[in-house]
Amino acid sequence: MSVNFDFPRSFVSSHLKNEYDDVLRRNNTFSNELVTDLIDLSSPGIYRTHMTMSNNELVTFDLETKLITEKLDHWYLDMKKNLINEFDRLRLQFLEDAQQNILHEKEIQAKEYIRLNEDIKIMREMLIHYEHIVDQKDQTEKNLHKALDLLYNKTIVYHHYYEWRIIYSKIIQEKYILLLTKRFYEEKLKRKTLTTWKHLIEREWKKRFELACQKKSKTILYELSNRYEIKYKQLELQILNANEEIARLKIDKNLHDEPLKKAFMRGICALNMEAMSVLFKDEHELDTTTNEKQQREYCKQRNNDNTNEQLLDQDVTLTGSSTISDEENDLKYSSYHHTRPAHVHKEYLSNTIYSTGEGHSIH
Repeated sequence: MSVNFDFPRSFVSSHLKNEYDDVLRRNNTFSNELVTDLIDLSSPGIYRTHMTMSNNELVTFDLETKLITEKLDHWYLDMKKNLINEFDRLRLQFLEDAQQNILHEKEIQAKEYIRLNEDIKIMREMLIHYEHIVDQKDQTEKNLHKALDLLYNKTIVYHHYYEWRIIYSKIIQEKYILLLTKRFYEEKLKRKTLTTWKHLIEREWKKRFELACQKKSKTILYELSNRYEIKYKQLELQILNANEEIARLKIDKNLHDEPLKKAFMRGICALNMEAMSVLFKDEHELDTTTNEKQQREYCKQRNNDNTNEQLLDQDVTLTGSSTISDEENDLKYSSYHHTRPAHVHKEYLSNTIYSTGEGHSIH
């Protein structure tokens, strides 16, 4: 394990650093003075003065050197103490780290030991389990051998049994086939006799039924011919009445064409007046409003007259339904449906006049 001897900067205090700088500065000044003295040796007068000055300076220098040496000794002792303390601290730290590593390794070993013990337990359990499985396998093999022996014996017994059963079933099948042939022959004879008997009876009943149907059809045809002759006459009368009504309506249409044209022209005039009123609103506003009111009143009166005429026509045409209801019932009873004649218009058949007195619309 490597030890790092990195000393911190706190070992040398700032005060000692300042003193060390002062000593260096003074040494530099002393060396400079010695140089100047060596230069000035040629001049004796000056040399004496310099010597006296130098002796005084040497005394002061000795005092200062003593102080410096004391300070250096003090600094050295402090540094030594700090170094020793630091070495002691590092040694203790190293020992603590070593102890921690040892403890960590011991913990790892203990965990490894526990894991291995658990693995051993699991392996033992697996061994016990596999031994149990092997025992079960041996037991199952024994059981299988026993079962196979039993199956072999059973198959031999079944083989003999099924051979006997096949022979017995063939004998029974032959007997049953003989019975079926006898039954089939007897049933075939019975069917032939029944069919011949049915044909004879059906012929007799057909003759009777044909005679009855002919009688009934003659009576029904006679009744239907009488009814439809009456209906045909009634429908001819209705067609004549419808044609007369169509002619009358055409005449009414020709009469109403002229007033309709006049009303249409009045409407066009009213529209023209409205257009002129838009152009000349300020001058003819009152006249146009009065004309419009008169035209609207006239149109309303004309529409009312037309509606009254239509209502009167409908009241006149709705006059009979009893005969038609009887005819519809007869038509439902029979399968014959009479069609309308081609010369009668559909739109005029909805309101026809009948002689019975009640109105009914033909659908």
